Amino acid sequence: MKEKEKEKEKEKEKKKKKKKKEKKKKKKKKKKKKKKKKKKKKKKKKKKKKKKKKKKKKKKKKKKKKKKKKKKKKKKKKKKKKKKKKKKKKKKKKNAVLAEERNAVLAEPSPQPGHGKCSRWQMGAEKKGLQMLEHGDLNSAALRGTESLKILKKRRSLRLPTAAGLPLTRTHTGRPCVREARARSKSLSFLSVSKVSPFSPSYGSTKGRIGEQYSSFASPSSVACPRPLSEALRSSPGSQSPRQLSSVVSFSSFSLFRMQSVGCLLAGGLLCALLLTALPLTASPLLDVVSARTPENPAESSSVSTSSGGVAGADAERGKAQETGDRGDRSVTVDDVAHAEIQMLDRLTADLKNSPLAQDFDAEEERRRELVDQHLTDRQQMLKMVGCFWLVQQHHTENRPLYKAVVEKASPEKGMRQDEMLRLMFHGSWVACYQKFTTAEDVERLFLGMLSSQERLSSLLRGPETPIRFSKRQHHSAEQLIRRLAHISPANHKAINGFWGYTYAAVIILLLFFAILFLHRVLKTRRRRNGHQTDMSHSRKLGAKRSGKNH
Repeated sequence: MKEKEKEKEKEKEKKKKKKKKEKKKKKKKKKKKKKKKKKKKKKKKKKKKKKKKKKKKKKKKKKKKKKKKKKKKKKKKKKKKKKKKKKKKKKKKKNAVLAEERNAVLAEPSPQPGHGKCSRWQMGAEKKGLQMLEHGDLNSAALRGTESLKILKKRRSLRLPTAAGLPLTRTHTGRPCVREARARSKSLSFLSVSKVSPFSPSYGSTKGRIGEQYSSFASPSSVACPRPLSEALRSSPGSQSPRQLSSVVSFSSFSLFRMQSVGCLLAGGLLCALLLTALPLTASPLLDVVSARTPENPAESSSVSTSSGGVAGADAERGKAQETGDRGDRSVTVDDVAHAEIQMLDRLTADLKNSPLAQDFDAEEERRRELVDQHLTDRQQMLKMVGCFWLVQQHHTENRPLYKAVVEKASPEKGMRQDEMLRLMFHGSWVACYQKFTTAEDVERLFLGMLSSQERLSSLLRGPETPIRFSKRQHHSAEQLIRRLAHISPANHKAINGFWGYTYAAVIILLLFFAILFLHRVLKTRRRRNGHQTDMSHSRKLGAKRSGKNH
């Protein structure tokens, strides 16, 4: 008994020790978990602090960038304002100088009667210049005028005109012939320059002035005793204000630019119309197939004999067509067409040995089947073949899910593959469509796609007496059609037809047209700027030279 008690005590002690160990382990685990949680919290806090710091830095950077941008904008605005002020000051100075010059010229008195006559050497120089002008030698006339000016400069202390073409001062008031000779020599030199470059933009605005100067210079009264420069300026269009002259020039340039832009638009419209009309002809492979049709064998392409039996067969076929047309007036659905094609498959698979496809061609049946093409030419027959092929293909692609479901159900029952069933159904609907259209008008409507939805479905609907296959000649033409379609439109070449083809071509043409118009405008503005800059630099150089000579 004592031993048992001792064993029990030992077991109890062991259990107590185990419990203590387990408690210690649990405490350690709890401590570890707490430490891990603390570490995770610290990491999260650090990450949050880092994110906040990054956000603050980004905000500071953005603020700095905004401030910099604002400063730059302010600087740019200030610079622009300064430039505008400088330009305004320059314009005011120029206008003031021009006004002073004009007032000085207009204030010149008219010639006195004692001083109105010109000397002999001046009259001789002027007469020679006039003779050269009348004979058409503008350059030599200009040279003659400059020679007379040189002689005048030697004899009297006169100043040359400024860049604006007006004399600043005059030292000798009693000789108006001197001033007139100077103005004439200038007009002659200007005429010679305009003869050399008639289409320059710098001389286009002063053509009216040249004509008036030439008319006043060439008159006999001016040769006897010319008018002073002040009166000539008052009467000539050059006495107008610079604003009026600039408005006239800008109006003429605007009208020319408008005419050119309208011409470009008309040319682009004609190009678009021509290309759009040519697109459908190039994008239709079926028309190429019909136009490239080769004649068949002479034995096969011989015309069908029109006997009494043939006429009776034609009447029977017309009656059948009328019956099918009456049925077409009712609402024909896609399910009806598919059901008729399945019935055709039942006829074919009922007895494979005695199937209609396995039988040979009979001469009488061939004639009956070819009576459909009795009133059609070879081209119309090919059009009918193409139109029916296109219509059947469109019908099968539009109703693909329905035919797929029908074939999946019927293929295990018939013991045929799905692709074979689809081929037979396609061929049967093609034959049915070919048998429905007998006149040239119906064939044209079929080929041009002018049939309604009910007419299409009724043309594809098979009857109990419609043949299952083509005749030999029809089969041969169908094979030729398939070969040509494969040759003209291969799988790797996909033409863009219809609405999207038209839109694609129109967009490309419009883009090209606007690009050409943009380039034309850019080049025109560059030419104008270059011409204006060359004129300004030339006038400045002349003014600097003359001011240096005067000083």
